[in-house]
Amino acid sequence: MSTQSSHDVHVLPSEALSLEQLEAACRETAVFAWSQGSELCPEPPQVIYLCPTNVCNHRCCTCGYGAMRRGRKADGSPQRGYMDMDLFRKIVSELPRGFRRAYLQKTGESLLHPQIVEMMRHLKEMRPEYDRAMHTNASVLTPELARAMLENLTFVSLSIFAFDREAYRRAHGADHFERVMANIAMFHDAWDRMESPPKVYFDVVRNVHNAQLRDEEIFGVLQERFPRFNVGIHFPFNFQGIVEEYDNRIFSAIDPARMPTCIHPWDMMAILWDGVVGYCVGDPLEKAALGDLRRQTVMEAWNGPGYREFRRLAAAKDFAALRKRHIHCGSCNWNFALKSQVLTTLCMHARHAISDPSGQAGQPLFTGRDMLRAGLLNYARGDMAEALKNTAFAEIVSRDEGLRSRAGWWKQRVLDVLLMRKDLEYWEELLRKEGLSLESVHVSKYSLAQEQAALTADTHCRTASGATVKKDAF
Repeated sequence: MSTQSSHDVHVLPSEALSLEQLEAACRETAVFAWSQGSELCPEPPQVIYLCPTNVCNHRCCTCGYGAMRRGRKADGSPQRGYMDMDLFRKIVSELPRGFRRAYLQKTGESLLHPQIVEMMRHLKEMRPEYDRAMHTNASVLTPELARAMLENLTFVSLSIFAFDREAYRRAHGADHFERVMANIAMFHDAWDRMESPPKVYFDVVRNVHNAQLRDEEIFGVLQERFPRFNVGIHFPFNFQGIVEEYDNRIFSAIDPARMPTCIHPWDMMAILWDGVVGYCVGDPLEKAALGDLRRQTVMEAWNGPGYREFRRLAAAKDFAALRKRHIHCGSCNWNFALKSQVLTTLCMHARHAISDPSGQAGQPLFTGRDMLRAGLLNYARGDMAEALKNTAFAEIVSRDEGLRSRAGWWKQRVLDVLLMRKDLEYWEELLRKEGLSLESVHVSKYSLAQEQAALTADTHCRTASGATVKKDAF
């Protein structure tokens, strides 16, 4: 795999890759850059959040929206706006080939953008190979918008955090419960008429207004009314300390040097409505600018001065210096949660780009060269347990000194990845003092609609308690 241009990633089929080419390809992966603390990331971002608007008609108790702005206007009000269509087309034209997923959202309600239908259609036309996703509160959903979403997106998430009118009003800060339920019913019926509809999930964030309900009760309430849709439940995000109700005292107790190293500086790009590049989808203030796509291309910004400095400080865990730059990673409970911990997202692009058509990766091959090859393929996919076994075996059995040395070098690189999580038990102890656990903040629980359960068997599994969880490598 080698970069041919700033936005076109050329991928060689694995069966054509020599061992040397496969080693070079692994050195260009995001997981290699992250584990080595590199300022540069040769791979494009795995996920891009492209924000049509930061205007929202809800004030959810689980969201830091009220604090989100890029400074203030002359009258003191927050800066709000809608992405210009010409800027949107420019950015989409620069999105790298080989990249996997684009969300048409960040901080606002995307369906409020007057040209959102045109945006959805243009993204599909220009990048049909992408996963194209959107979250919505469904309060302004119309039949026209529903049709556009069903025809042009591959993933839709419906945000709902409470299940009766009064609880919904308090949780969402808007009296839209009946309207939203009717809109989702219309969307559900339209989904059912589609030949190849997108995946649809209810996104339920735990909060004080649904705390009395068990997971099974929430699954039952939603799937009784909307049996075709999946339901996901996850821990609330503290928006890096802005939503104090969901903050944890862990940040005043933890040794900064033992904080997790978040994967997002190496796998995510967040583009604000005016083309400024933020640092995270959970950026609470939107004051930090890592680039400006009105003047740069996407890939110029991705490895430009702003991102390079961000990665350097994140790798050094210099949270004080990050705060001075309006980057609040040191107060982020997402550091201990699913999104910033899983290698499967960090290896998303490599998993698709470096595959093994023969299906032999991880099989009991017994030559040093074959085992090293299997180890490199597993490394690119993010299966570090298999990669460690493969590379260690190759180092032991190889009679060629040069190959043995290469296998040992890659074994150490696998250990570098595993060492990024060496403080798991320390984190668990701190969370336990808060009445939490790594599992409680890390695992999102799912109830899958019968029509989609079989299609997701490779990415979800049942736990001993009967909950469905993602098969993510922690």
